[in-house]
Amino acid sequence: MLCRRLGIGLITVCLDEHLVKVICEPGVFKSKIIKSRKTKLIEEFEALHGDPNKGGMISSGVMTAYRQAALRCAKVLNDNGPLKASQVANKSSYLKARNLMAANYYGWFERISRGVYDISEVGKDALLEHADLLNSMFKE
Repeated sequence: MLCRRLGIGLITVCLDEHLVKVICEPGVFKSKIIKSRKTKLIEEFEALHGDPNKGGMISSGVMTAYRQAALRCAKVLNDNGPLKASQVANKSSYLKARNLMAANYYGWFERISRGVYDISEVGKDALLEHADLLNSMFKE
């Protein structure tokens, strides 16, 4: 009964009598992949530019699609000076630029006035740190 519930089969083998007996057939395999997690993971991979993560990296150094979007927004502000969030969204091709800059998760942005942002010194340092990645992102 337990084997059926777990979806595994059970076979007994008697070497003395050269006998193999199937006690329980295995059940149908059902994948336990959660659809919402799978969808989010695929979206994250599709949003990434290239493959910036090296094997063996720890979580603090992982380049995510969100971080790449923040870098694009920071580069637009660095190149153009303070801009409205809608202009940053258009120039960076990231529609959620307003939310990203308002949240300021990495500390790369400064709010100048309502809806207008500029890049912070920390953001400028991040642009220097990720210059190679940004060059490849803005070539296309």
